[in-house]
Amino acid sequence: MDQKNKNARLFLWNGRALFFGPAGEADTHSHQALQIVVASGKRLRLHHDGRWHEHKAAIIRPDGPHRLHPGDDPHLLLLLDPQSEQALALAALLPRGADAMGLDLPNASAFTKGMAAIGANEQPCLAASDLADRLTKDVIGETPSGMPLDPRVRAAAQAIRNLPSGKVKLAEIAASVGTSESRLSHLFRQQMGLPMQRYLLWQRLLRAAALAASGADLTLTAHKASFADSAHFSRNFKQMFGLSPSIIFKKSGFVQVITCGSN
Repeated sequence: MDQKNKNARLFLWNGRALFFGPAGEADTHSHQALQIVVASGKRLRLHHDGRWHEHKAAIIRPDGPHRLHPGDDPHLLLLLDPQSEQALALAALLPRGADAMGLDLPNASAFTKGMAAIGANEQPCLAASDLADRLTKDVIGETPSGMPLDPRVRAAAQAIRNLPSGKVKLAEIAASVGTSESRLSHLFRQQMGLPMQRYLLWQRLLRAAALAASGADLTLTAHKASFADSAHFSRNFKQMFGLSPSIIFKKSGFVQVITCGSN
């Protein structure tokens, strides 16, 4: 494996992921996550809307066809669940019909330098989360409110995380925390930034990624995370992130995967 790939890192939370490393070879593709990409060099080359563009940073719409020219420089990629509040706010910035657009991001180099230094941080998940928050704030002018969670939302999220099977009936969760399914769904999305079903999907992806990163077989990984089989897990993973899990987890040294819990 090329030396420059050894510092590639993928941080995973519920609802978002942060990658720093070489873009790698890829044909034109699309994936479910909304993406912010930031160049660590002077510019990145991004093919979208029918031609090549050069940007210092860019937003890519969920399911927007695109291709990054790999080059030698690492890129920072923030991927957000398309149904999250941050992703919806970012998507609203894109011109109608555009798959992507360049960003005027004066602090771009600070983000990539910060990401490159995270490996030496004693709390890498916290540092990466802070960097992701600052990046979205620079683009949309807002960050999560930091308000305390409603106890019902906190209990529901904990119940979802504790389910070993990864299967949940939302009506049962709502009843267990003493409210209606509709009220809990509203509160959950408002305070967690994701619908409960999407939170559940990310919980399963986190569980599977942690298992695969520890060396577990992808078939066993899929079953333990409540995917029907390895193909079902791979399809969901690739749809969200644009990369097959076999590329990330089977090629030793390609990328360090860090799962960062529920935040």
